[in-house]
Amino acid sequence: MLDYINIDKITKTILLFGCFVISSIFLGTRVVGPDYHTYKSYYDIIPGFPELLSSFKFNMILSRFEPLFLVQIGVFKTFQLPFTVFHFVFTASFVALFFLRIGKYTPYVFTATFIYIAFAYLSGWSALRQFMATSIFFYALQYLVEGKKMKYILYILIACLFHVSALVLLPIAFYGNRRVSNIVVIFLLLLVSFLNLSNILEKTAHVLLTVLPIFNAEKISLSLAGRTSFINTIVIFWCVILFFMMYFKNILRKRYLNFELFYNIFWISLFVYIFASSFGSFNRVLMYFKILYPIVIPMCVFVFKETSGRILVFCGVAMISYVLFVRTINEMDGFQIFDNDKFIPYKTFLKEGLEGIPFK
Repeated sequence: MLDYINIDKITKTILLFGCFVISSIFLGTRVVGPDYHTYKSYYDIIPGFPELLSSFKFNMILSRFEPLFLVQIGVFKTFQLPFTVFHFVFTASFVALFFLRIGKYTPYVFTATFIYIAFAYLSGWSALRQFMATSIFFYALQYLVEGKKMKYILYILIACLFHVSALVLLPIAFYGNRRVSNIVVIFLLLLVSFLNLSNILEKTAHVLLTVLPIFNAEKISLSLAGRTSFINTIVIFWCVILFFMMYFKNILRKRYLNFELFYNIFWISLFVYIFASSFGSFNRVLMYFKILYPIVIPMCVFVFKETSGRILVFCGVAMISYVLFVRTINEMDGFQIFDNDKFIPYKTFLKEGLEGIPFK
Protein backbone atom coordinates (compact mmCIF):
# COMPACT_ATOMS: atom_id res chain seq x y z
CA MET A 1 0.00 0.00 0.00
CA LEU A 2 3.08 2.24 0.08
CA ASP A 3 2.35 3.28 -3.52
CA TYR A 4 -0.85 5.01 -2.31
CA ILE A 5 0.96 7.44 -0.01
CA ASN A 6 3.55 10.14 -0.60
CA ILE A 7 7.05 9.00 0.38
CA ASP A 8 10.14 11.11 -0.11
CA LYS A 9 12.84 9.77 -2.42
CA ILE A 10 15.33 8.92 0.36
CA THR A 11 12.76 6.94 2.36
CA LYS A 12 11.64 5.10 -0.76
CA THR A 13 15.26 4.22 -1.60
CA ILE A 14 15.86 2.91 1.93
CA LEU A 15 12.69 0.79 1.82
CA LEU A 16 13.59 -0.65 -1.58
CA PHE A 17 17.11 -1.40 -0.39
CA GLY A 18 15.58 -3.23 2.56
CA CYS A 19 13.44 -5.27 0.13
CA PHE A 20 16.58 -6.09 -1.85
CA VAL A 21 18.48 -7.23 1.26
CA ILE A 22 15.61 -9.42 2.51
CA SER A 23 15.05 -10.91 -0.96
CA SER A 24 18.76 -11.65 -1.41
CA ILE A 25 19.08 -13.33 1.97
CA PHE A 26 15.92 -15.39 1.52
CA LEU A 27 16.95 -16.55 -1.97
CA GLY A 28 20.71 -16.70 -1.59
CA THR A 29 20.93 -18.71 1.63
CA ARG A 30 18.40 -21.42 0.86
CA VAL A 31 19.49 -25.01 0.24
CA VAL A 32 16.37 -26.17 -1.56
CA GLY A 33 15.30 -26.53 -5.18
CA PRO A 34 15.45 -29.24 -7.83
CA ASP A 35 18.74 -27.97 -9.32
CA TYR A 36 20.48 -26.73 -6.17
CA HIS A 37 22.48 -29.89 -5.46
CA THR A 38 23.25 -30.38 -9.16
CA TYR A 39 24.86 -26.95 -9.30
CA LYS A 40 26.72 -27.65 -6.08
CA SER A 41 28.07 -30.97 -7.40
CA TYR A 42 29.45 -29.37 -10.56
CA TYR A 43 30.83 -26.42 -8.60
CA ASP A 44 32.81 -28.85 -6.44
CA ILE A 45 34.51 -30.54 -9.42
CA ILE A 46 35.12 -27.52 -11.68
CA PRO A 47 38.66 -26.17 -11.08
CA GLY A 48 39.83 -22.61 -10.64
CA PHE A 49 42.19 -20.65 -12.87
CA PRO A 50 44.57 -21.35 -14.58
CA GLU A 51 43.59 -25.05 -14.66
CA LEU A 52 40.11 -24.17 -15.93
CA LEU A 53 41.57 -22.45 -19.01
CA SER A 54 43.42 -25.60 -20.07
CA SER A 55 40.31 -27.76 -19.66
CA PHE A 56 37.61 -25.21 -20.51
CA LYS A 57 36.03 -27.15 -23.38
CA PHE A 58 36.00 -30.37 -21.35
CA ASN A 59 34.28 -28.66 -18.40
CA MET A 60 31.71 -27.04 -20.70
CA ILE A 61 30.82 -30.45 -22.13
CA LEU A 62 30.83 -32.08 -18.70
CA SER A 63 28.65 -29.50 -16.95
CA ARG A 64 26.73 -28.18 -20.02
CA PHE A 65 27.22 -24.70 -18.53
CA GLU A 66 27.49 -21.64 -20.75
CA PRO A 67 30.93 -19.90 -20.90
CA LEU A 68 30.31 -16.87 -18.67
CA PHE A 69 28.73 -18.92 -15.90
CA LEU A 70 31.68 -21.31 -16.04
CA VAL A 71 34.14 -18.40 -15.88
CA GLN A 72 32.42 -17.03 -12.77
CA ILE A 73 32.67 -20.41 -11.07
CA GLY A 74 36.36 -20.48 -11.99
CA VAL A 75 36.95 -17.09 -10.36
CA PHE A 76 35.35 -18.18 -7.09
CA LYS A 77 37.16 -21.53 -7.13
CA THR A 78 40.49 -19.74 -7.70
CA PHE A 79 40.03 -18.06 -4.32
CA GLN A 80 38.80 -21.38 -2.83
CA LEU A 81 35.43 -19.93 -1.91
CA PRO A 82 32.68 -22.45 -1.04
CA PHE A 83 29.52 -22.91 -3.09
CA THR A 84 27.40 -21.21 -0.42
CA VAL A 85 29.31 -17.95 -0.98
CA PHE A 86 29.14 -18.25 -4.77
CA HIS A 87 25.42 -19.00 -4.62
CA PHE A 88 24.67 -16.04 -2.38
CA VAL A 89 26.68 -13.54 -4.47
CA PHE A 90 25.29 -14.85 -7.75
CA THR A 91 21.64 -14.75 -6.66
CA ALA A 92 22.04 -11.35 -4.97
CA SER A 93 23.44 -10.07 -8.28
CA PHE A 94 20.39 -10.97 -10.34
CA VAL A 95 18.01 -9.71 -7.64
CA ALA A 96 19.96 -6.43 -7.69
CA LEU A 97 19.39 -6.05 -11.44
CA PHE A 98 15.64 -5.96 -10.81
CA PHE A 99 15.80 -3.34 -8.06
CA LEU A 100 18.24 -1.18 -10.04
CA ARG A 101 15.78 -0.89 -12.92
CA ILE A 102 12.21 -1.20 -11.63
CA GLY A 103 11.99 2.51 -10.76
CA LYS A 104 12.70 3.32 -14.42
CA TYR A 105 9.76 1.26 -15.70
CA THR A 106 6.97 2.08 -13.25
CA PRO A 107 6.30 4.63 -10.49
CA TYR A 108 4.53 1.89 -8.49
CA VAL A 109 7.69 0.19 -7.31
CA PHE A 110 6.28 -1.51 -4.20
CA THR A 111 3.36 -3.06 -6.09
CA ALA A 112 5.87 -4.18 -8.72
CA THR A 113 8.12 -5.72 -6.05
CA PHE A 114 5.19 -7.66 -4.62
CA ILE A 115 4.36 -9.03 -8.08
CA TYR A 116 8.03 -9.80 -8.78
CA ILE A 117 8.20 -12.01 -5.68
CA ALA A 118 5.09 -13.98 -6.65
CA PHE A 119 5.62 -14.34 -10.39
CA ALA A 120 9.34 -14.35 -11.12
CA TYR A 121 11.61 -14.31 -8.09
CA LEU A 122 10.99 -17.89 -6.95
CA SER A 123 12.31 -19.15 -10.29
CA GLY A 124 15.74 -18.13 -9.02
CA TRP A 125 15.53 -20.97 -6.50
CA SER A 126 16.39 -23.46 -9.17
CA ALA A 127 17.17 -22.07 -12.62
CA LEU A 128 20.22 -20.00 -11.65
CA ARG A 129 21.68 -19.52 -15.12
CA GLN A 130 18.41 -18.77 -16.87
CA PHE A 131 17.23 -16.41 -14.17
CA MET A 132 20.48 -14.45 -14.46
CA ALA A 133 19.79 -14.20 -18.21
CA THR A 134 16.22 -13.13 -17.39
CA SER A 135 17.43 -10.41 -15.03
CA ILE A 136 19.88 -9.11 -17.65
CA PHE A 137 16.95 -8.94 -20.09
CA PHE A 138 14.94 -6.96 -17.54
CA TYR A 139 17.86 -4.59 -16.99
CA ALA A 140 18.41 -4.18 -20.75
CA LEU A 141 14.80 -3.14 -21.46
CA GLN A 142 15.75 0.41 -20.47
CA TYR A 143 17.90 0.62 -23.60
CA LEU A 144 14.85 -0.11 -25.75
CA VAL A 145 13.03 2.67 -23.88
CA GLU A 146 15.93 4.99 -24.79
CA GLY A 147 15.96 3.76 -28.40
CA LYS A 148 19.42 2.15 -28.05
CA LYS A 149 18.75 -1.10 -29.87
CA MET A 150 22.37 -2.13 -30.32
CA LYS A 151 23.03 -1.76 -26.60
CA TYR A 152 19.99 -3.94 -25.86
CA ILE A 153 21.24 -6.56 -28.32
CA LEU A 154 24.70 -6.51 -26.69
CA TYR A 155 23.19 -7.20 -23.26
CA ILE A 156 21.05 -10.03 -24.66
CA LEU A 157 24.17 -11.59 -26.20
CA ILE A 158 25.78 -11.39 -22.75
CA ALA A 159 22.66 -13.06 -21.33
CA CYS A 160 23.16 -15.88 -23.87
CA LEU A 161 26.55 -16.54 -22.26
CA PHE A 162 24.59 -17.52 -19.14
CA HIS A 163 21.77 -19.36 -20.91
CA VAL A 164 21.65 -19.82 -24.67
CA SER A 165 17.82 -19.76 -24.74
CA ALA A 166 18.03 -15.97 -24.31
CA LEU A 167 18.37 -15.83 -28.10
CA VAL A 168 14.55 -15.72 -28.25
CA LEU A 169 14.76 -12.20 -26.80
CA LEU A 170 16.62 -10.71 -29.76
CA PRO A 171 13.58 -10.15 -32.08
CA ILE A 172 12.03 -7.86 -29.45
CA ALA A 173 14.65 -5.23 -30.35
CA PHE A 174 13.16 -4.72 -33.82
CA TYR A 175 9.52 -4.05 -33.00
CA GLY A 176 9.65 -1.16 -30.56
CA ASN A 177 6.79 1.34 -30.25
CA ARG A 178 4.90 0.43 -33.42
CA ARG A 179 1.14 0.49 -33.04
CA VAL A 180 -0.71 -2.68 -33.90
CA SER A 181 -4.46 -3.25 -33.94
CA ASN A 182 -6.18 -5.61 -31.54
CA ILE A 183 -7.51 -7.64 -34.47
CA VAL A 184 -3.97 -8.37 -35.71
CA VAL A 185 -2.80 -9.42 -32.23
CA ILE A 186 -5.79 -11.73 -31.71
CA PHE A 187 -5.40 -13.25 -35.20
CA LEU A 188 -1.70 -14.00 -34.65
CA LEU A 189 -2.35 -15.55 -31.24
CA LEU A 190 -5.14 -17.73 -32.63
CA LEU A 191 -2.93 -18.78 -35.53
CA VAL A 192 0.04 -19.82 -33.40
CA SER A 193 -2.34 -21.56 -30.95
CA PHE A 194 -3.79 -23.59 -33.82
CA LEU A 195 -0.32 -24.54 -35.07
CA ASN A 196 0.60 -25.61 -31.54
CA LEU A 197 -2.54 -27.66 -30.82
CA SER A 198 -2.44 -29.33 -34.26
CA ASN A 199 1.18 -30.51 -33.65
CA ILE A 200 2.24 -29.03 -36.99
CA LEU A 201 5.11 -27.07 -35.42
CA GLU A 202 6.31 -30.05 -33.38
CA LYS A 203 6.44 -32.39 -36.39
CA THR A 204 8.19 -29.79 -38.53
CA ALA A 205 10.75 -29.07 -35.82
CA HIS A 206 11.44 -32.77 -35.30
CA VAL A 207 12.28 -33.22 -38.99
CA LEU A 208 14.38 -30.06 -39.35
CA LEU A 209 16.31 -30.19 -36.08
CA THR A 210 17.19 -33.88 -36.15
CA VAL A 211 18.68 -33.74 -39.68
CA LEU A 212 20.92 -30.74 -38.95
CA PRO A 213 24.43 -31.93 -37.99
CA ILE A 214 24.89 -29.28 -35.27
CA PHE A 215 22.07 -30.77 -33.17
CA ASN A 216 22.06 -34.03 -31.25
CA ALA A 217 19.11 -35.99 -32.66
CA GLU A 218 18.57 -37.97 -29.46
CA LYS A 219 18.58 -34.87 -27.27
CA ILE A 220 16.16 -33.10 -29.62
CA SER A 221 13.82 -36.09 -29.52
CA LEU A 222 13.88 -36.10 -25.71
CA SER A 223 13.16 -32.37 -25.59
CA LEU A 224 10.25 -32.66 -27.99
CA ALA A 225 8.91 -35.65 -26.07
CA GLY A 226 8.59 -33.44 -23.00
CA ARG A 227 5.88 -31.36 -24.67
CA THR A 228 2.97 -30.30 -22.49
CA SER A 229 -0.09 -28.15 -23.14
CA PHE A 230 0.56 -24.41 -23.20
CA ILE A 231 -2.88 -23.82 -21.64
CA ASN A 232 -2.19 -23.31 -17.93
CA THR A 233 -2.85 -20.87 -15.10
CA ILE A 234 -0.08 -18.48 -16.15
CA VAL A 235 -1.24 -18.29 -19.78
CA ILE A 236 -4.88 -17.74 -18.79
CA PHE A 237 -3.81 -14.91 -16.50
CA TRP A 238 -1.52 -13.64 -19.28
CA CYS A 239 -4.49 -13.45 -21.66
CA VAL A 240 -6.68 -11.72 -19.07
CA ILE A 241 -4.05 -9.00 -18.63
CA LEU A 242 -3.57 -8.70 -22.40
CA PHE A 243 -7.29 -8.25 -23.08
CA PHE A 244 -7.50 -5.77 -20.20
CA MET A 245 -4.69 -3.74 -21.80
CA MET A 246 -6.44 -3.93 -25.18
CA TYR A 247 -9.68 -2.61 -23.72
CA PHE A 248 -8.02 0.29 -21.85
CA LYS A 249 -5.35 0.91 -24.49
CA ASN A 250 -6.24 4.54 -25.14
CA ILE A 251 -6.24 5.43 -21.44
CA LEU A 252 -2.94 3.63 -20.87
CA ARG A 253 -1.30 5.39 -23.81
CA LYS A 254 -2.09 8.77 -22.28
CA ARG A 255 -0.98 7.77 -18.80
CA TYR A 256 2.23 5.86 -19.58
CA LEU A 257 4.85 7.27 -21.92
CA ASN A 258 6.32 3.85 -22.80
CA PHE A 259 3.06 1.90 -22.80
CA GLU A 260 3.26 0.93 -26.49
CA LEU A 261 6.71 -0.59 -26.07
CA PHE A 262 5.83 -2.74 -23.05
CA TYR A 263 2.45 -3.67 -24.54
CA ASN A 264 4.15 -4.94 -27.70
CA ILE A 265 6.74 -6.87 -25.72
CA PHE A 266 3.96 -8.39 -23.62
CA TRP A 267 1.84 -9.75 -26.49
CA ILE A 268 4.89 -10.80 -28.53
CA SER A 269 6.21 -12.72 -25.52
CA LEU A 270 2.92 -14.63 -25.28
CA PHE A 271 3.21 -15.40 -28.99
CA VAL A 272 6.80 -16.64 -28.53
CA TYR A 273 5.86 -18.78 -25.52
CA ILE A 274 2.99 -20.54 -27.33
CA PHE A 275 5.31 -21.09 -30.30
CA ALA A 276 8.14 -22.43 -28.12
CA SER A 277 5.86 -24.72 -26.12
CA SER A 278 5.29 -26.67 -29.34
CA PHE A 279 8.85 -27.93 -28.94
CA GLY A 280 8.63 -29.75 -25.62
CA SER A 281 10.95 -28.50 -22.89
CA PHE A 282 11.71 -25.37 -24.93
CA ASN A 283 8.67 -23.90 -23.17
CA ARG A 284 10.96 -22.87 -20.32
CA VAL A 285 11.36 -19.55 -22.15
CA LEU A 286 8.29 -18.64 -20.07
CA MET A 287 10.69 -17.55 -17.33
CA TYR A 288 11.91 -14.62 -19.43
CA PHE A 289 8.43 -13.24 -19.81
CA LYS A 290 7.16 -13.69 -16.26
CA ILE A 291 9.49 -10.89 -15.25
CA LEU A 292 7.39 -8.52 -17.38
CA TYR A 293 4.48 -8.80 -14.93
CA PRO A 294 5.97 -6.30 -12.43
CA ILE A 295 5.82 -3.72 -15.22
CA VAL A 296 2.44 -4.38 -16.84
CA ILE A 297 0.29 -5.42 -13.87
CA PRO A 298 0.74 -2.09 -12.00
CA MET A 299 -0.48 -0.40 -15.21
CA CYS A 300 -3.70 -2.39 -14.90
CA VAL A 301 -4.07 -1.70 -11.17
CA PHE A 302 -3.63 2.04 -11.53
CA VAL A 303 -5.67 2.47 -14.71
CA PHE A 304 -8.56 3.36 -12.40
CA LYS A 305 -8.62 6.81 -10.84
CA GLU A 306 -11.08 5.76 -8.13
CA THR A 307 -9.50 4.26 -5.02
CA SER A 308 -12.20 1.57 -4.81
CA GLY A 309 -11.41 0.39 -8.35
CA ARG A 310 -7.70 0.23 -7.65
CA ILE A 311 -8.19 -1.69 -4.43
CA LEU A 312 -10.53 -4.17 -6.14
CA VAL A 313 -8.06 -4.93 -8.95
CA PHE A 314 -5.13 -5.03 -6.53
CA CYS A 315 -6.96 -7.52 -4.27
CA GLY A 316 -7.58 -9.75 -7.30
CA VAL A 317 -3.91 -9.61 -8.28
CA ALA A 318 -2.86 -10.22 -4.67
CA MET A 319 -5.05 -13.32 -4.45
CA ILE A 320 -3.62 -14.77 -7.68
CA SER A 321 -0.08 -13.89 -6.56
CA TYR A 322 -0.63 -15.64 -3.25
CA VAL A 323 -1.93 -18.79 -4.96
CA LEU A 324 1.08 -18.89 -7.31
CA PHE A 325 3.49 -18.30 -4.41
CA VAL A 326 1.99 -21.13 -2.35
CA ARG A 327 1.90 -23.46 -5.34
CA THR A 328 5.59 -22.84 -6.04
CA ILE A 329 6.46 -23.45 -2.39
CA ASN A 330 4.49 -26.71 -2.41
CA GLU A 331 6.28 -27.86 -5.57
CA MET A 332 9.63 -27.14 -3.92
CA ASP A 333 8.40 -28.93 -0.81
CA GLY A 334 8.04 -32.12 -2.80
CA PHE A 335 11.78 -32.30 -3.45
CA GLN A 336 12.83 -32.29 0.22
CA ILE A 337 9.85 -33.47 2.21
CA PHE A 338 11.89 -34.53 5.25
CA ASP A 339 13.58 -31.15 5.80
CA ASN A 340 11.20 -29.05 7.88
CA ASP A 341 13.54 -26.05 7.98
CA LYS A 342 14.22 -25.71 4.26
CA PHE A 343 12.24 -22.47 3.84
CA ILE A 344 13.78 -20.73 6.86
CA PRO A 345 16.97 -19.29 5.37
CA TYR A 346 18.99 -18.50 8.47
CA LYS A 347 18.41 -22.00 9.86
CA THR A 348 19.31 -23.80 6.65
CA PHE A 349 22.37 -21.59 6.15
CA LEU A 350 23.65 -22.29 9.66
CA LYS A 351 22.81 -25.96 9.35
CA GLU A 352 24.72 -26.33 6.10
CA GLY A 353 27.64 -24.10 7.09
CA LEU A 354 29.98 -22.30 4.71
CA GLU A 355 31.55 -25.54 3.54
CA GLY A 356 28.34 -27.55 3.51
CA ILE A 357 29.39 -29.12 6.81
CA PRO A 358 27.18 -28.56 9.87
CA PHE A 359 28.58 -26.23 12.53
CA LYS A 360 29.79 -27.92 15.69
